[in-house]
Amino acid sequence: MESARFTVGGWGAALRRNGIVEPRQTPPIVSVDDFGARGDGVTDDGEAIADALRALDGGGTLVFSPNKTYIKTSLLRVDRPGIKLWGYGAVLYSVVTDGQLDEQGAAEVALHLDAPNTAVYGLTLVSNMRARVEAHPNLSGIWLSSSDQEVIDNRLEYANIFVREATRFAIARNVVYRSTFDGIHITTDSSFGAIVGNVVRQTGDDMIAVVSYGLGEPNVGPVVIDDNDVADQYWGRGIAVVGGRDVEIRDNRIARTPFGAGILIHSETSYESSDVRNVVIENNQISEVQTLSPSYDPVGGRARAGHGAIDVYGQGDQEVSQVSIARNTIEQSDRDGILVRGLACVVDIDSNQVEGVGRDAIRIEAEPSRACTIRCRDNSVAARAPLDPLCTAPR
Repeated sequence: MESARFTVGGWGAALRRNGIVEPRQTPPIVSVDDFGARGDGVTDDGEAIADALRALDGGGTLVFSPNKTYIKTSLLRVDRPGIKLWGYGAVLYSVVTDGQLDEQGAAEVALHLDAPNTAVYGLTLVSNMRARVEAHPNLSGIWLSSSDQEVIDNRLEYANIFVREATRFAIARNVVYRSTFDGIHITTDSSFGAIVGNVVRQTGDDMIAVVSYGLGEPNVGPVVIDDNDVADQYWGRGIAVVGGRDVEIRDNRIARTPFGAGILIHSETSYESSDVRNVVIENNQISEVQTLSPSYDPVGGRARAGHGAIDVYGQGDQEVSQVSIARNTIEQSDRDGILVRGLACVVDIDSNQVEGVGRDAIRIEAEPSRACTIRCRDNSVAARAPLDPLCTAPR
C-alpha cells in the first residue's frame, strides 16, 4: 500500500489521557469469508460482507482475513449496535465509476457506521478516486453518525474519515493519505469527540477540520485534537476550526501547509459557518507555512491565502471568542506567525516562540470594540520580526 511508509506512534500518554484503550474483539466472532467473501482483489464482495453484517444482529466482531483484498462497489452500512469490524492486515477496496462521480452523492464509497457502539479496527481502506471531487459523506472511507463509536489503527488511501451527527467518538492512530478533500472532517451536531495520534498526509483540503454550518451559535463540540502529525497537503489548512465550540488543539505537529494556515480558527459569513467559542491552542509545533510547494499536487494552480501560521478571524458579524494561544512553536511562515483579525474577542496570546516569519511575529488587526479584549504577553521572537504593540517584551 502507498501509505505503508507512514507509521503511527505507540500506545502513548495522549491516548490514555483521552480515555482511549487498545481494541479488543467481542464475541461472537465471525469471518466475512464464511459468508462467501473471496478477498481475491477481483470479485465484488460487497453483498457477502453485507450478509455477514446482517448475521451479527446482536453485535459481535466481523473479521477480514489478513493478506486479502476485498472489493466493494457500493456503500456498506453498519446499522446494528455493537458490531466491530476487525481488519488488521486486510484491504477493503472501493471502486467507483466516472459516471457516479458526475452526480453528487451517487458514488457510494463509504463504510458507514450508523449504529451505537460500533467500530472499525485495523482495516486498510482504499478507493480508486484520484481527482478532487465535491465533498459528500458517501465518498468518505469511514462515515460516523451515531454514538460511542471508534475508528482506530486504520489506513485510508484516497479516502477520508467523515463525522456528522455523532457523539462520544474516538478517531485514533489512523493514517489518512491523499484523501481528495479534508482528511478528518467533523461537522453538524457532532460532540464529545477525540482525534488523537493520527498521521495525515497529502490531502486535498484541511488535514483535520471541525466545521459548524449555520450563522450564529455553533452546533459542533466539544472536540479534542491531540498529538496528531499532519503535513504536506496540496490544498487547505493544517488544522481548522470553522465554526465550533469547546475545541482543544494540543501537542500536534503541523508542517508544510503550502497554501494556508497551520492552525486556522475562523467564522465566515461567506460560507455561513457558525461562531467560534472557547478554543485552546497549546504546545503545538508549526513549521513551513506557505513556504514550500506541495510534494504531491494533482490539481495545480493554487495561490497562497496569506494566512498567519496561526490565523484567527471573525468575518463580518460572525464572532470568534475565548481563544487561548499558548506555548506554541512556530518556525518558518511566509506571512505572520500569529494573525488575529476581524471580530475576535477575548484572545490570550501567551508564551509562544516565533522564528523565521515573512512579516510580523504577532499581528493584531481585530476590530476595535469595548466588549473585546486581546492580551499578548511573554512571547519570544527570534531575529527581528515585529511584535504588535499590544504584546509585551519577553521576561
